[in-house]
Amino acid sequence: MNKVWAGVKKLIQKLKTREGFIQVSVFIFILGAYNIKHLASSLYMILFFISLYTLAKPIKNFEFTKVEKYVFAFIMIYFLWFIITSLIPGWGYDQTKRLEVELRFIFAIPIYILLRQVKSSLIYLWYGAFAALWLGFLISVYQVYVLHTAAEGGYGKLLIGPMSVLYVFIFLSRKDWAVNTRLKIISVATVVAGVIPVVLSGARTAYIMLVALFLVWVAINYSWRKKLILFAGLFFIIIGVYVSSNAVKNGVDRAVNGIVHYSERAEAVDVNLGSTETRLEMIKAAYIITLDNPIFGIGDGNFKKTSIKYIKAGSYHPYIGEFEHFHNIFADNSAKRGIPGLLLILIMFFVPLWYFRKHQKVFYLPATIGFYYIAGEILAGLTIVAPTNRGNFIAISMIVLSICLSEIIRYSHKKEISY
Repeated sequence: MNKVWAGVKKLIQKLKTREGFIQVSVFIFILGAYNIKHLASSLYMILFFISLYTLAKPIKNFEFTKVEKYVFAFIMIYFLWFIITSLIPGWGYDQTKRLEVELRFIFAIPIYILLRQVKSSLIYLWYGAFAALWLGFLISVYQVYVLHTAAEGGYGKLLIGPMSVLYVFIFLSRKDWAVNTRLKIISVATVVAGVIPVVLSGARTAYIMLVALFLVWVAINYSWRKKLILFAGLFFIIIGVYVSSNAVKNGVDRAVNGIVHYSERAEAVDVNLGSTETRLEMIKAAYIITLDNPIFGIGDGNFKKTSIKYIKAGSYHPYIGEFEHFHNIFADNSAKRGIPGLLLILIMFFVPLWYFRKHQKVFYLPATIGFYYIAGEILAGLTIVAPTNRGNFIAISMIVLSICLSEIIRYSHKKEISY
């Protein structure tokens, strides 16, 4: 308890300097990002305004690398393409609302420049994730067993489930922390605490992310013998959960039946589709719309309106027309922003994934956190659009990835590292 109080006093002392204030802000931002409503958005804007003030003054001994220039240029092109594809069909209320979300990508540029000047941001990010896993655990248990509601954190199951998974792998990225038995026990307990909100949330997207990222983590970190043992262990755990839990069994059975019977149910226009069938039909709808609008797409905020003519023509199931998004970030960008929009979203995810994987040997911690975070977002994006459509999700991503990239750039050029 004394160590905890000493840590709190150290954080308070740090608030007296600009660098310390930013470090503490990173910690609090990560801590409350998906657990406390409006905290992350507020801190993101505070960091943005601080970064503008910083940019107003000359920065000594500061040069942008080619990588940073490419990143800034890409963000501006991505944002500009959103503007163009929204203006062509006609700008309205929906586009203005969407603009508020897209601006978070632009705000990330000055925030990145600010974070690049602050040492030790990465370690505050890691400790923030560590604390957030326990806070998310306590909030989820309270919501489920005391309030008798679903585990939603501050924003709902589609945020707390996937974000808990991402935070678990941020925590696991640091190998050198659990140096003794006590810390190893704490590490195992923290991972369990992080997985419980995933289970309680009931978000199948989060389940898929957890299993897939675990497989990647095992494949990267263990020998073939240990891989086989861990893979076999995971297989028996999955089978055991499937057999013992009716909720999991019913969910899996519905998904499998949805795939098997998709074609016949999609043709039954008087029947609402299940979750799996809906997503498959959405991919089909996105393909049809992209073929008709290959360059500029239909623009953001126009899916419902555009669906009317396609539903009348029998191109896809009427149920799809009730949604605003395609529940798949690649299908969503393809239909709304055309083939160039699809290429931009592929670049946004897979180039950083390659970049962080490439640098894991030399810059292990920032590159590993960045790699698992991007990989997790790609997996999440297969069934939800939150990674690119929810303002809070975007803000968290921009902070995490900005810190990871800035740490790699700073170390590679100045030979100093903060962890």
